[in-house]
Amino acid sequence: MHRLSFLFAIAISLSAGAAQAAPQILGLVATGPEPTVLHCSDGVCSARFTSFCLQADRDAPLLGTEYLIADERSLQLVVRGMDGRVTSVPAEGATIQSVNNYTAVQINVPEAQIRALGGATAALSVAPLATLVPKAIPGDPRPQSEEDIALASGDHRKIGEDHVDRGGATADAASTLMTMINSLDPDVAGQQRRRDVAAETDVIKGVLAERGVPVDDKELLRERVDLCAGLVANAWYRDGMPTCLQTYHDNYVSTLTGRYWDAVGTGY
Repeated sequence: MHRLSFLFAIAISLSAGAAQAAPQILGLVATGPEPTVLHCSDGVCSARFTSFCLQADRDAPLLGTEYLIADERSLQLVVRGMDGRVTSVPAEGATIQSVNNYTAVQINVPEAQIRALGGATAALSVAPLATLVPKAIPGDPRPQSEEDIALASGDHRKIGEDHVDRGGATADAASTLMTMINSLDPDVAGQQRRRDVAAETDVIKGVLAERGVPVDDKELLRERVDLCAGLVANAWYRDGMPTCLQTYHDNYVSTLTGRYWDAVGTGY
């Protein structure tokens, strides 16, 4: 069955009873030439990825909303073995959940799946035009129709690529911030993060130094990293640097999404 038809069939089969209407379909921003490395803990390997809203007329997803990849070929699990050999397969066992509104998702892969492939380390590669469809829930009063999915993942996703994935300096800044977030150990508790803020700041600045962004943009990001470090040290962000950096990331993505909305004529 065609992937879009399959997703539509799930939506129809699970519609029974009262429930909240399906949230927005999201664009999942491509990772580019370098896949995003996963951090493994307690049997799960995960990372965060930038996303954006493709449907301004629907509600943003709540924290933890589950999503499905519209085309399984768009999300590849890249596994590196102890011998250095690299294997790339569709990330069929991955689960996807919204993190912050429509601006980011977390993707989890069972560590057992990676080890079964002989992997010592793993990463995820997101292809251009990748699209996320909210997992259908029972009784959805307004499920995503086959036409909704086709439009969002087709013509509108291509427009999104022009204005978000390839959104110039703003997109580069969002991408750099997400790389910074993923460079930090997600299992460190907030209190420990406040004690380790100097060490984490050094890690983040190391990431920034390696990024190919213009000098002026790099300096602005460096200033924001320093501001975050000060705020975290003074307990303004109790969950540490990732939360502060996520705030800046989300602001950039909101700007990019607004450009996309203007391009498709939503008027938002």
